[in-house]
Amino acid sequence: MTTTEPRLGRSKRQRLVAFHNPSIGKLTTADLTRILRRELGPDFAVRVVETAGDGDTAAVREATDEADVVLASGGDGTVNAVASGLIGGGTPLAILPAGTTNIIAQGLGIPADPLAVCRILRGEAIAVALDVAAVGERYLLHMGGAGYDAHVMATTSRDLKRTFGLAAYVLFGARSLLDRPVVEFTILIDGRLIRERGWMALVANGGDVLTRGLSVGPNISSTDGLLDLCLFTAPGPRDAVVSFLSILTRRYRSPYLRYEQGRQIEVHADPPLPVEFDGDPAGTTPFIAEVLPGALTVLVPSPVSGGPLGPWLSRMRGAESGGRNGRRDRAAR
Repeated sequence: MTTTEPRLGRSKRQRLVAFHNPSIGKLTTADLTRILRRELGPDFAVRVVETAGDGDTAAVREATDEADVVLASGGDGTVNAVASGLIGGGTPLAILPAGTTNIIAQGLGIPADPLAVCRILRGEAIAVALDVAAVGERYLLHMGGAGYDAHVMATTSRDLKRTFGLAAYVLFGARSLLDRPVVEFTILIDGRLIRERGWMALVANGGDVLTRGLSVGPNISSTDGLLDLCLFTAPGPRDAVVSFLSILTRRYRSPYLRYEQGRQIEVHADPPLPVEFDGDPAGTTPFIAEVLPGALTVLVPSPVSGGPLGPWLSRMRGAESGGRNGRRDRAAR
């Protein structure tokens, strides 16, 4: 893991470009602009750009020419779109989560609080070099999958998400569990072939699902230079529920859960399955995900001065230690 002081020196006025998705959450563009300028003061030149949350990679890349730091304000899709324009460039990304799950920000310990994010921008932060997965012309920051998860995310309406928040996914997911298709997966991990019948294949760069601290698998780290495959193979709904309970209780031991690791993961399904990356629909299988170690610099809250490492940093170091102790290429059966 690489952590440094954020690249936000105070020798000159800092240039902040914020990409804000006003269709997500309750914060308007005018509100965000007012908060940023008030809280950051004369030390920052603030420019706020409205975004729909996708297709803005070129605009973000242009912004890096005039920005010392870029802020993504919105849900996971917005964060992914903005981050995709920063991959490999070195300009740090700050995040103001405002979506339904905000799982990318939650996994990094970033609060959904504009004032807290302003403190991060003012320097109460650590710059962390995170791994990213390249999937064709797209990038995966946290997690992607084929099958059940993609179906649930694609068919849960925006109205339901606005009304019930995260519970919308849980409610719709429970109903969809009864009719999820079981298919033949063919998966290549660094050239190693796996054939298995199943109903969901997750490729994880970060492990958190639903809420911070609840990981889909053991010792998943976004700073270890590896991607994690989580394959769900339960033949029936009852066995699928048992698999989920194994995750909820953090035991990760079930005959219907398989975990593997690699730098490149290629997923095929027969018949083809829907795919999602960071919560957004991404077509159908097949897809190939390849890790780009340390490709994105993200500002995360710093530990309390003089205190121990913050909880996220502790978890990441524990995950990397766990991975070095023999979890690689392990099937939990």
